[in-house]
Amino acid sequence: MAISAYRSKGSQDDHVFVRTHVAAYFVSLLICDLMQGVGSLVNIAWINNKGVTNNSLCVAQGAIKQTGNVGTALWSLVIAIHTFCLLFYRAQIRDWVCYVTLVSVWLLIGVVLSLGPGVLATKEKGPFYGISGLWCWMTSGYPVERYALEYCFMFVSAGISFILYTLVFLRLRGNINLNGMRFSFQRRVVVKGYSNRQFNAVTDPSQNTHVMKIARQMMWYPVAYTILIVPIAAARFATFSGKPVPYEVTIFTATIFMLSGFVNAVLFTMTRRVVPASTIFPRIIRERFGISTGSGVATQQRSFTNGGLSRSSRAYPLAGIGVSVNVEKDF
Repeated sequence: MAISAYRSKGSQDDHVFVRTHVAAYFVSLLICDLMQGVGSLVNIAWINNKGVTNNSLCVAQGAIKQTGNVGTALWSLVIAIHTFCLLFYRAQIRDWVCYVTLVSVWLLIGVVLSLGPGVLATKEKGPFYGISGLWCWMTSGYPVERYALEYCFMFVSAGISFILYTLVFLRLRGNINLNGMRFSFQRRVVVKGYSNRQFNAVTDPSQNTHVMKIARQMMWYPVAYTILIVPIAAARFATFSGKPVPYEVTIFTATIFMLSGFVNAVLFTMTRRVVPASTIFPRIIRERFGISTGSGVATQQRSFTNGGLSRSSRAYPLAGIGVSVNVEKDF
């Protein structure tokens, strides 16, 4: 992405991924993924010491892990909401909304991080961050805070994202009819040529397989996130309740959870025009190896009629995450 940003700095194409709102959200997500990784790398110190030590490094690990986990949940939700607004309602999202979102979410992460040790911690319960099983996190004296200040964010993010991406999928497929802010469900109508029916998909879904392909790919976001968090949550909940959890199970579930950064990068690469070839490879290399420089944009300029009102000659670029509906530069 850094190479793409540098090489495309003189480009007039506003659809380059690194110039979009979702790129800023994606970078924030990757920062939180990085913090998860840094927090887990601290476990190397515990391995060298042959045990977890309750010291300043332990406190730092607990804070870093909570920041990464909560941040990943929030930024995943922000991206889901942003995608929903663009592809479901085709809303025009202004730059100031992106700036406010960036500041607000990072402030929220800071508030959640400081709320525990700064407000909720008491002498009777002990330190907020400390030894928690095989690593450091919120201590056993704060069972409610463990759910409220971390796991709640993770499961709410996964649940809402699943609902939003499902609605986007149905909208692109033609199963949802939109009327202002209200929507209703309907059977998918397969139409060839012109139609008097109101089309609620970005294009005729029966004719545009590219739209449906990307829509199906987007469904992997909430599915993958849920698969990543459920195993470790189940193992940790069992530990919290006093049930013995094998060491191998704990390590395996933690490893699965730590793949979230890798999974996020793979999913974005699959579904979004993150780094177009023209912004990465020099022209001589693209020509030598036949690397496509296209932006992945296809247009649909069919004419539909809706109650006598013609909608003709309007282009719908299909790029990146799936569809750019000419309402914002973001995809």
